[in-house]
Amino acid sequence: MIAVANTTSTLAASQRRLEIGAVFSASAATGASVEVHEGMIWLTFSNDPVDHLLNAGESFDVVRHGTIVIQPLRAPARIRLVP
Repeated sequence: MIAVANTTSTLAASQRRLEIGAVFSASAATGASVEVHEGMIWLTFSNDPVDHLLNAGESFDVVRHGTIVIQPLRAPARIRLVP
């Protein structure tokens, strides 16, 4: 399950459009994933020494509970959060 940071909302499978300059952060549980449907994103995950660059058609699978931070690169991006 992925919850939006700084709110009490919990996201089920949902799509988000991220504009240039936007930063999205969320708490993510084991088994969740982030799919990139448009654009390119930078993604970092708590306690992961590697930053991830994902293009449209790629995804990131959460392997342990933690916080993800996502920012679009070069152009707006469309992502899908999957619990």
